[in-house]
Amino acid sequence: MPVDQKFWLLVSLKLSGEATPEELAQLDLLVAQDPELKAQEQLLASIWHTKQQASGVSKEDALSKHLVRLQQLQKTAEPQEAPPAPVQGAAKRWYWLAAAALVFGCFAGVKYLYNANGYTSDPLASHVYTVKPGQRMKIQLPDGTGVWLNAGSKMSYAGDFKGEKREVQLSGEAFFDVAADKNRPFIIHTHTIDLRVLGTAFNIRSYEDERETEAALVRGAVEVTLRNDPGKKIILKPKEKILVNSCRNDSAVYTLTGPKSTEESPLIVLSKIRYWGRDSSNNLESAWVKNRLVFDKETLDNIAGKIERWYNVQINITDSGLNEATYTGVFENEKLEEVLEALRLTGGFHYSINGNTVTINRK
Repeated sequence: MPVDQKFWLLVSLKLSGEATPEELAQLDLLVAQDPELKAQEQLLASIWHTKQQASGVSKEDALSKHLVRLQQLQKTAEPQEAPPAPVQGAAKRWYWLAAAALVFGCFAGVKYLYNANGYTSDPLASHVYTVKPGQRMKIQLPDGTGVWLNAGSKMSYAGDFKGEKREVQLSGEAFFDVAADKNRPFIIHTHTIDLRVLGTAFNIRSYEDERETEAALVRGAVEVTLRNDPGKKIILKPKEKILVNSCRNDSAVYTLTGPKSTEESPLIVLSKIRYWGRDSSNNLESAWVKNRLVFDKETLDNIAGKIERWYNVQINITDSGLNEATYTGVFENEKLEEVLEALRLTGGFHYSINGNTVTINRK
């Protein structure tokens, strides 16, 4: 039996509770030999438990409905048959084996991605990770690279990650600890910049609804290329960061750190990453990886965007004049009310919370 098909069979038996100790040991051995199988097992387990808890139906019914959904993704012209009825007794194990075979067949013909709502097709990427507001996710890529995704982020890559280049698409914020491989560069594509590395650790923030894209290098080296001016390349050194104005389309003119000299933000600003305390690992740019919400001389409008993603709420600021003040602070494991109260004491505004909506106005 091919390894992939055997993997699907073993995972199906494990999720159904029908796997023997020997079969569980076989599954563990397959996963240990191929890190990508571990990610697929976690993916299936997440979907299985999410769907089952949401629907409150039996395992057999849940799988039957899921199989029908997978078959529909193939867009075949043949009419869909009704899902098989639950089986009992000795035939139950054969049911799961047959179901796993069907799942394997469906997945072999359909490129897939996982988000909070389950599977959907994607013509360009075979692996897509989407993180909802209020959540964060840690992923290990097939090459051993560790990725932390912040709230409201999406990362994708195509294929088996075994080609000449390792490439991912990112929208949002992520911290990468890239596995070193001098023969295969690691490339991150965003809507504003591309980053090319071999082995390094850095944070990148590139939300499509924000004015700036930021990349902060912890160690190693990063080559930054502007999407609208690929001829200009900038090399970041450790403890440096780059800010790129996402709203400008002119040529790459950049400044060193310092106050802005004109009303219009420069296209590129190079500066140093910032720290708090005496621990050199506590940089502000990637503090979110340690579950710390950081504001560094930011306006209330910028802070509102971070709070919305962090706590999965909507913030309405009724007076634009409140954005004239800036705020600095580090919050760790604080509730929404505690963060808002600390900001209120500093800024002198009033806030109210109604469900998942926060309204901020003057006193």
